[in-house]
Amino acid sequence: MKDKKQIGFSHLFPLIEEKIENGGKFTFTAFGNSMQPYLKNGKHRVTLSPIKNKLRIGDIIFYRRKDGSFVLHRVVKIKNGITYFCGDNQFFLEPHTNTVQSIAILTNIEYNGRSRDPFGFGSRLWCAILPIRRFSLRALHFIKHRIVTSNSNR
Repeated sequence: MKDKKQIGFSHLFPLIEEKIENGGKFTFTAFGNSMQPYLKNGKHRVTLSPIKNKLRIGDIIFYRRKDGSFVLHRVVKIKNGITYFCGDNQFFLEPHTNTVQSIAILTNIEYNGRSRDPFGFGSRLWCAILPIRRFSLRALHFIKHRIVTSNSNR
C-alpha cells in the first residue's frame, strides 16, 4: 500500500500553473468542506483544465484570492462585470472583479472510480435553488447553535 502525503496548494501551485498554462490537466483529491455535499472532503478526485470560454453560472473554478488562499467554488451569479462565487455548503456570495486569479475550471469529478459531469443537471439544479439553500443552511446553523448551546448549559 502506498503512503499518501498531503501537500498544500502553495507548494503545488507552480506545478498546477505550469500544467494548466501549457494546456494540460491536473487531478487531485479535493479537501475542505465548502463544496459539500457536491464534493466530499477527501473523497472526490477532481480534474482541473484551462479556462477556454467565458465563465458561466454553474462553473466550478479553482482560483486564488487576493490574500493568497486557494479556493474551488462555483460561479453562482454574473452581473455588471462582477462574478459571484459561492461554496455549495455556504450561503454567502463572494463578489469578484479582478481581485482573484482564476487558474482553472473543474472538468471532471471522480468518486469510487466513477466520473461525474460537473456541468450536469445536478450542478445546474444546485445553482437554481441557491435562495432556498441559503435559508436552509441558515436555519440548520441556527438550530445547531441552539441545540449545542442548550445542551452545554445543562
